[in-house]
Amino acid sequence: PSRSATGSPIFVMDPHLPWDRPFQIYEAHLVSEEGLNVAGGTLFGWPVIAMGHSDRIAWSMTVNASDVFDIYEEKLDPANPKRYFYNQEKERMASRQVKIRVRREQGVFEVERELLYTNHGPVYKFIEDWAYAGRSSVDEVVDLIGQFYAMNKAQNLEEFQRALSRQELATTNVMYGDTDGNTYYVFYARSPRRSEEFDWREPVPGWTSETEWQGILPLNQLPQLSNPASGFMQNCNTAAHLVTAESGIDPDAFPAYLGRGEFNDRGQRALNWLFTHNNITVDEMMRLSKDNYLISAEELKAVILRAYNRSWDKIYDPEGQVAAAINILRDWDNRATIHSRGTLLFSVWKQRYDDLLGQIPQSQRRDDLVQDKLALEGLRMAVEYMMVAYGKLDVLWGDVHVLERGGEEYPMSGPPPGTTALHMSQGRRGEDGVYRIYRGTSYTMV
Repeated sequence: PSRSATGSPIFVMDPHLPWDRPFQIYEAHLVSEEGLNVAGGTLFGWPVIAMGHSDRIAWSMTVNASDVFDIYEEKLDPANPKRYFYNQEKERMASRQVKIRVRREQGVFEVERELLYTNHGPVYKFIEDWAYAGRSSVDEVVDLIGQFYAMNKAQNLEEFQRALSRQELATTNVMYGDTDGNTYYVFYARSPRRSEEFDWREPVPGWTSETEWQGILPLNQLPQLSNPASGFMQNCNTAAHLVTAESGIDPDAFPAYLGRGEFNDRGQRALNWLFTHNNITVDEMMRLSKDNYLISAEELKAVILRAYNRSWDKIYDPEGQVAAAINILRDWDNRATIHSRGTLLFSVWKQRYDDLLGQIPQSQRRDDLVQDKLALEGLRMAVEYMMVAYGKLDVLWGDVHVLERGGEEYPMSGPPPGTTALHMSQGRRGEDGVYRIYRGTSYTMV
């Protein structure tokens, strides 16, 4: 409320999902005689709202980097590959015969397979005298709809946290606001409690009880924050400690196996904007949710322009196309709007620059002279590609970045491949050079 022009919290959500079934967001308003009154977005067929608001609270989620899946390396008995060692004893794998219907061009066939399990879960692979079994805490989720129903009915932060404590959701950042003025964030995870003596990003020994899970980390032991002094929070799939300025969340205070996350361009854009604005209005937040500014362009255009300014008089450019490309990028405002003439050119350049950068040792990638050389080579390649594919350099983004529905195409703003923005879109390039969007911003609520 201290940062809001309304005197109340302003809450924004904007999930990014595929736009095809079964991921399409369905808008609904649910009212019941037992006091349910909640609106928002959900998946087809769900009798609850997944992300939305009541007249008291609002909440949403983003996917986080929590680790809820482990691979166990099982040591097999050489005399019988269906037996494995565990605590110096030999255990027999459980076996199940299944019939699977497979559709082929000739019709539907039934194939029979044997599924094998150790005490850690299904066996995915055999390599010589080793087997690899997987275990996930997601397999233990039994009442996801029940938890969402409790979240839908919550009237305050305490009731909402009580619903979260059921931990039927596996890998999400959860954000919350209410009419009492509270804001809340939690790096929510159904995280198994594990020994910190092992690197759980790699397969762990399955032959010892030292790698067994010791229950699930409870809600109060997960990274979280309420009513921060900064007056704002954001999470665009970013790490917990980056949820706001000076969050006070110390990543090292939590087990490494919980998972971390990182800072991405969307999180950086949201945090920078919120940090530098006060007395924020609902209209401003609506505009911010549609923001298509590319931080990657802000940073990498500086590399292109530096390289060109240092070497322009030595570049072979008889038709002036490289110079024209530089002018287009210099004049571009770094926004991926439908009227932008720099978005496609930058995207084509960045794909080539990233490929070139990936071919050199990590130790050389910070060298200015190396960056300059690769930037100019990438620009030369981008110019050549643009002229062959599109016949010009200053292609309007809305001409090649479209939403296709019912046989019609509609120009769309949004970031090109290899970049991100707060207003997300992802498109696949067709043989005609047009990017047709198949996922992105799915249900914006302010």
